[in-house]
Parts: sequence; structure tokens; C-alpha cells
Amino acid sequence: MSGRPPTRRWTRSVGLTLVALVLVTFLTQCKSFSGIDPMTEDGWEEVRMESPVGSLRDRTGIVVARFFVKYRDAQREGPIATVWVRYEGLEMAATSYRSEVMRVQFDCVKRMNRTLADTVYQNNNLKGKSTTRESPYASSRWRTANKRSTFDILIIPACARTASQSTEAK
Repeated sequence: MSGRPPTRRWTRSVGLTLVALVLVTFLTQCKSFSGIDPMTEDGWEEVRMESPVGSLRDRTGIVVARFFVKYRDAQREGPIATVWVRYEGLEMAATSYRSEVMRVQFDCVKRMNRTLADTVYQNNNLKGKSTTRESPYASSRWRTANKRSTFDILIIPACARTASQSTEAK
């Protein structure tokens, strides 16, 4: 009987320690987002993604990336929407870069996507050493986005925001 109270104290202590560790990790990661410039003056709009999606959240469910889309330069030709997508990752994310800009096409009918061009930056806010990779337009493969993946979520606003351009072209 004398062994139970210390076990409860130990369990409570471990539980509180784990809660404190998760809280510190969460606050550290949230603080890291404070330096990200939304760049709204350049036409970037943040796409809020509430569900735990691929690279957006780590194993504990903490957001590790933010996505922005530039609708100002968006184009629509029939069912194909073409937009610029910007990724901003946290310092703790497991990548060698912190920012990425992609020129992405979405097939709004078939719900597929392909990346036409891609530039990664060493630091957030499109700063630091950069590397650009371009896909020849004709050879860039169309892919079906996995359910609840980043592209599966981005296709909805991209197609909705460019729909009026599709009807104007008719």
C-alpha cells in the first residue's frame, strides 16, 4: 500500500513534464512564424489549412509550414488554372530550405496538378541562396493529389478564384 502514492506522484510528474515539453515546443515553433512576411503588397494571400496535411504539420500536429497563393497573376484556360504557390517553413522543419515558390497548374475537372517551375530559398521570405528548377511545359507530369495533401487543398481556392476567367474566355 505504501508504494501507490509515490507512483501517483511520479506519474503526475512525468505527465506534467510532457505537457510542459509540448507547450515549449509549440511556443518555440509559433515564435518562429513571427518573422514570416505575408508579402500582401506583392499579391500573396495565405491559404489557411486547418486539417493535418502532409508537410504542414509534424507528428505532434504542430504547424510547421504556411502556404500562400498569388491570385493576382493567376491564369485560367478552360479547366486549367495556373498560379504561383509560396511555401514558408519553420527553422525546425526537416528541409535544407525555408522558402519555395512554385508555378503550379491545376486541372479543375480531373483534380490533377503539375509543377512547371520551382525555386527554393535558403531563408524565409524568399531570401538567401536560391536554386531554380524548371520543368519543360510538355514533359511536366500531371499527378493526382493525395487526399488531404497540400495540392488537394490548394486546388479548391485556385480553381474557385480563377473560375470567372474561364467564363470570361467563352
